Amino acid sequence: MSEYSNKKTRGAFVAAVFAIRGFGILAGGIFAIIISAAFKNRFDAPPYEVDPIGSTVPETDYILEVRMSSWKGRKLCRTGP
Repeated sequence: MSEYSNKKTRGAFVAAVFAIRGFGILAGGIFAIIISAAFKNRFDAPPYEVDPIGSTVPETDYILEVRMSSWKGRKLCRTGP
């Protein structure tokens, strides 16, 4: 939107865009940590050194589904072109 602002407020618009992007990156990292911790708490698996086959639980697809659906939600909430 900075292309529609006057010269006096253009810098503030650009700064706001980068600040919001920073908050989004921070929120995405926090979201990933929460989902990973919840998954580890729910589906605990032995370490790879102990059991190479059992260390990957079949429910790992749930994390991918949660991440993909969060990306779709972000796309739906996006405004503008």
